[in-house]
Amino acid sequence: MATSSNTGRLPSARGVPHLARTLSLAGAIPFVAGAVLLWVGNVGGLSGDFVSGALKGYSAVILSFLGGVHWGLALSARDTTARDRELLFSIVPVLVGWIAILFASKTALMVLTIAFLLQGLFDIWMALRDHAPNWYARLRIEMTAIVCVVLLIAWAAL
Repeated sequence: MATSSNTGRLPSARGVPHLARTLSLAGAIPFVAGAVLLWVGNVGGLSGDFVSGALKGYSAVILSFLGGVHWGLALSARDTTARDRELLFSIVPVLVGWIAILFASKTALMVLTIAFLLQGLFDIWMALRDHAPNWYARLRIEMTAIVCVVLLIAWAAL
């Protein structure tokens, strides 16, 4: 997945494909809605337990999706070392997300926040090393910041 002239350099915000950014921001809506609902309290019969459970579940799903990105990168890896690395790292977010939803909400949201931060750092590092499109690093910076801040806001509401 070479972008040799951009290796190690972060692209401008305009370098992220419009559709990728739009879909990513749309995917942030349930995070924001969950945090808002936790702060507002019972709305429309949605209890805090229901909302925090939904937020935990959605967070685990999205974390798993980010792991799936690495499975996809493994499919196009040119050497077995890169392929195996991607395959190994693709399963870590799935397992962490699954374990996190077993915890009480306050603990789970902190575990998920840390997991999103670490996954974001790993994804950025991988993209800057040319193992993913260079624009992916910029998108992951933006989305990691949004998701981690929103999860911390939700955590503080519990």
